[in-house]
Amino acid sequence: MATGTIVSIIGTGITLLGFLLDNVPNSDAGKATLNFYIANDGAGDPPLSDAGGDLPDVRLWDETIEFLGIKADPGSCEEGAVTCTVDVSTEEAPTYTLFTANNDAICIAWTSITFPGPGQKYGWHPGNWARWCDDYGNGAGAWYYAQTVVPGLEDARDEVYCAWLDADGDVETTGFQVHWPEFNRFEENPAEPNDISYYCDNDPPMNFRTDQDPSSVIYWPTKKGKRDLFTPQSKAEKKRGLERQASRISKRFASSTDIVKSYWPKHSAAKLCDPNLHAAGKSFVSYEEKSFCYMPTKTLYPFCETVDSGACFADGNNTVVVKGAANARMAIPDLSHVKNSVIWGPDA
Repeated sequence: MATGTIVSIIGTGITLLGFLLDNVPNSDAGKATLNFYIANDGAGDPPLSDAGGDLPDVRLWDETIEFLGIKADPGSCEEGAVTCTVDVSTEEAPTYTLFTANNDAICIAWTSITFPGPGQKYGWHPGNWARWCDDYGNGAGAWYYAQTVVPGLEDARDEVYCAWLDADGDVETTGFQVHWPEFNRFEENPAEPNDISYYCDNDPPMNFRTDQDPSSVIYWPTKKGKRDLFTPQSKAEKKRGLERQASRISKRFASSTDIVKSYWPKHSAAKLCDPNLHAAGKSFVSYEEKSFCYMPTKTLYPFCETVDSGACFADGNNTVVVKGAANARMAIPDLSHVKNSVIWGPDA
């Protein structure tokens, strides 16, 4: 049974997570096969909706930036799916891949590629990298908790995130790209990974796009076989795009009839509501923190049982109320449209 490693982040450093290459689908001769894991494993009562959607278009290039092929409008993939695959005809090794959104927003937790025939296999966590670079200070894309199992994090479902893609305006992220070899280190070819700034401050290893229907890849120029550094998009440009993006996806979920409630200790409502980060999705309760994040305005409310006065969240009936006569005029969100509590946690 073949085993590989994938570049990941623990705390503020880089580490290598092991995963079974058998988890990555094989590919036929003359084809590259890409596989997707979509957010939410279907757990909860009722299961979370809206994470599934249109699979992205896929474009491939080799290391010399020769265009190898495209698969457009490959279909849709539902919440929690792990067997959605897309094949692209090619005989070459597609080291660069661009994923371009279609109109129904989708939140992708994991994607992988198998090169043609018995070729090399690679994997990448787009949601986790969007989250990690956001914490680092150079956010890459809108993210949310995935509540699913992905390779390398099988025992840490509360550490898995998904990244949003959309083409019709609900989410500003219209695509993302990855240069596969920079995220995988295999036993037969060990190498030390770069630090987090290398991945989050440079665009060729990975980047999240906001241009309309992107069709080109950002790559490392080569000269006599040596790489030159690429000038990355500025942090200010990324920040402006992410602020617009988080606002749009939050408005999409403002009328959602679901609230997500999590017992996972690492699912933080405070992080979702952090104005300096770019989380996007449904309003969220953390039982660990005893707090509620109202996502449309990124406002954090404590549980009413923990405070004597002020605006607070009444978990029993999914409402924000005001305690104390002096605070009676406080503005609070109307949650009368909420019908379902989607429960996440080890026993959900």
